[in-house]
Amino acid sequence: MTAPSSSATLNPRSSVGLLPSMVVISDVEIATAADREWKAIPVSAGWVDSGRGYGLADLARAIETGRPHRASGELAFHVLDVMDAVLRAAKDHAVVDIASTVQRPAPVPLDSTPATW
Repeated sequence: MTAPSSSATLNPRSSVGLLPSMVVISDVEIATAADREWKAIPVSAGWVDSGRGYGLADLARAIETGRPHRASGELAFHVLDVMDAVLRAAKDHAVVDIASTVQRPAPVPLDSTPATW
């Protein structure tokens, strides 16, 4: 799975339903600089109908099987670095370089569960 190009944007109008313990995204639309029309895109990865606890279950399964887990300290630091850069850029009205990098975790195979991934 590759990162979306900088010219692609997700549709903020995507329908989101709030349930007591989860957020369910029913569809996602995308538009690019080349084609400004919003188009629905199919779900290509992830735990369909997942809820709370899947992240923790994934972490436990990763430890159990010896694979790298998604919620790494490196990823958390990079997210914090990006958030800090956004705040500094807004405050200073300037471009702020992001010094950290992180390897993107592999996508979760579609329809998998932590027990099978």
